[in-house]
Amino acid sequence: MKNARLILGKEEYEFPTLLGSEDELAIDFTKLRAKTGAITYDPADPAVFKADVTIQAKSINTKAAKRDDHLRSADFFDVEKHPAITFTTIKLDKQDGQMVLTGSLTMKGVAKEVSIPVTIAGPVQGGSIIGLSGSFTLNRQDYGINWNKALDNGGLAVSDEVKLDVNIEAHK
Repeated sequence: MKNARLILGKEEYEFPTLLGSEDELAIDFTKLRAKTGAITYDPADPAVFKADVTIQAKSINTKAAKRDDHLRSADFFDVEKHPAITFTTIKLDKQDGQMVLTGSLTMKGVAKEVSIPVTIAGPVQGGSIIGLSGSFTLNRQDYGINWNKALDNGGLAVSDEVKLDVNIEAHK
């Protein structure tokens, strides 16, 4: 498959958020769905890898309407002013035997460079589908997502460090 351009198919970005304190801990899996994006990929030449992904911030879904509304508000993603979360590739290269995707992630109007260790599966079905998965951690405060609430037992409601799991299936 030489420099194939693939369109995002099934994709999901999970943002697990630590809620509570050391005494009370829960993990909340928040899902965002990408609406548009394209990937250029040649397994023989990772240097040509290119990805441009746009996620509609209003697509956030925690299966709790009140929490979803709060996450869409100015306290978190401020979807009225910042409707899109974007990722644009800077490079894909091998570091210590692991493929690492580096790009610019923009949330709430703030762009930061992130590096994501990834696994790329495929291409399969005659070169028409690839899968990409990876995880990375960011500090939500770096993106102006600052809201928090002190709990009665002294902890905070939301962790600053957020682990993102990225799973993408791209079709030619």
